[in-house]
Amino acid sequence: MRTLDVARGVRESFKRAVSLSSYMRHVITYKGEGGYWVAECPTLPGCVSQGKTIDEALKNIKEAVKAYIEALERDRLPVPPETQGILVAEV
Repeated sequence: MRTLDVARGVRESFKRAVSLSSYMRHVITYKGEGGYWVAECPTLPGCVSQGKTIDEALKNIKEAVKAYIEALERDRLPVPPETQGILVAEV
């Protein structure tokens, strides 16, 4: 599978996991130990989740991002802006 095809699949999975009314954040996914998928949000330090499949990891990180931002807002702390950009390069 080509790199761009993988990126397209990940992007489509993330679109399914995040509704339009949600906060939009860049998420990085990669295979972790034991075959689990790891998903993390670089602009929210420590906001990391995982799942047995990429769809499960994206569902879990969606919940983690939402809870993280809600906790910041509840505590009247600033929500870090989304400053990351994603670029996929085929090498």
